Amino acid sequence: MFFSVFRKLLIVYSILLLFPVWAFAQTADGRPCPKLPVVQDVDGNSYHTVQIGKQCWMKENLRTTKYADGQEVALEESKLSFTKGYRYCPNRDVANVENFGYLYNWTAATRGLHSKKNPSKVQGICPNGWHVPSEAEWTQLIDYVQSKSVYWCNDYALAIGKSLADDNEWCVSDDAFCVGNDLTTNDLTGFSAVPAGYYDGKFVSLGYTADFWSSTVNDYGGATYLYLRSYLPYAALNAYDQREGRSVRCVHNEEVEVQKSSDVSASDTLLRAEFQRRSCMGDSVVKDADGNVYPTVQIGRQCWMQENLRVKSYDDGTKIQFSKNKKDVDVAYRYNPMGCDTCVKTYGYLYNWTAVMHGEKSSNENPSGVRGICPKGWHVPSRAEWMELTEYVESQPQYYVQHEKCNADCALSDVKYWKSDCYITHADASVVKTGFNARPAGLFEGYFSDSGSNAYFWSSTSRTQTLSYFFGLGASILGDYHRYYYAGEGFSVRCLRDQ
Repeated sequence: MFFSVFRKLLIVYSILLLFPVWAFAQTADGRPCPKLPVVQDVDGNSYHTVQIGKQCWMKENLRTTKYADGQEVALEESKLSFTKGYRYCPNRDVANVENFGYLYNWTAATRGLHSKKNPSKVQGICPNGWHVPSEAEWTQLIDYVQSKSVYWCNDYALAIGKSLADDNEWCVSDDAFCVGNDLTTNDLTGFSAVPAGYYDGKFVSLGYTADFWSSTVNDYGGATYLYLRSYLPYAALNAYDQREGRSVRCVHNEEVEVQKSSDVSASDTLLRAEFQRRSCMGDSVVKDADGNVYPTVQIGRQCWMQENLRVKSYDDGTKIQFSKNKKDVDVAYRYNPMGCDTCVKTYGYLYNWTAVMHGEKSSNENPSGVRGICPKGWHVPSRAEWMELTEYVESQPQYYVQHEKCNADCALSDVKYWKSDCYITHADASVVKTGFNARPAGLFEGYFSDSGSNAYFWSSTSRTQTLSYFFGLGASILGDYHRYYYAGEGFSVRCLRDQ
């Protein structure tokens, strides 16, 4: 008993050393906007919201095809125009829209209306109750973030790019303090800027550049936009050609009250520290045999990969056979999630259990001792280890959400990618995330199904020669996380660090 209490105190003390309480108690930024955790556009797409200072922002890039009155915005692949409103798929690939939203020219974003005011009052392409921010409103965001030292990188007040940038999707940069350097330390504000690139007659800089239109045009006819770069440490404003395609983030018409430090409880402060820390001590990232890099996350005493595995070969050089339609328990196969080539970056591959185990025997030990498909120093989690994860999350009151269906599901799921009608989407705004970021890749069972609604992860534990246990989240699971299924099906994989 004494040592259990001592260990918990030691963990709390370590968190406090890494992230001073006063830094997080100064602000309630990063939370969903009060009474408005989710907003929908006219197409029915759902967007999470985030409060930063007094402003309430969409947390994701706009991906609507229509204005709020139902008028469609023309989809274009090559044309540029001052007078006609166009939208573009990033890199001319519709599969990128889910993660990055559409790119819009300035006319499409604002319907040609210019404003320097704060608020701009230019609804443009935004939903009712929201508007395209003016240059003054982007400046308000920058000034606010720069005024909080907790958002500075290396004590440099201008280096706030990382605090506004998402902790995924960005191309890696070796330049210190830049957005692309150690993505696990990004997104302290919760703004989650993703690098959709831009269109200027050709598609440019996907993975390197995030540009967001304002409603403001300068004296020379250039439209102002906020920009972040993977190789730069700051967020700044620029003005350029209105014809080009850039991302759009909407801001709510009404400002919100800034919560005082006294409104943030001590337990919530500690939780924010745990959430922001995320990466495992000593291993902030891990590489697989193909050189893919995965951020890590500490949850309880376990260190997990924060993304689904997307490796094509084992460490011994053996290739994992790719299949579009074969289902077999005797042959190791990998599959594109949803049958979609470009979806692998977001969802990883699906693997049958044979591919995951790579000839090793079933184990329900903790740790499993089954390296299988995982990198050196990591292993395939056993059913017992998956149970440890869910039991830990459900034992922590900060991860509890008052929802009839959702508990560990919401705390372990990513804030994006789930279908708008999935209960995880509607419940997760009120719960703090563990950082596990489960994504609903669905499964392959002779055909692809359940994408957007369910996430399935193999364990190293078999039930029979053809049935193996998995860990699942989503609409078909409803809290019954630890089930078994045919070992020839294709599921996602998360690796766990050896203890």
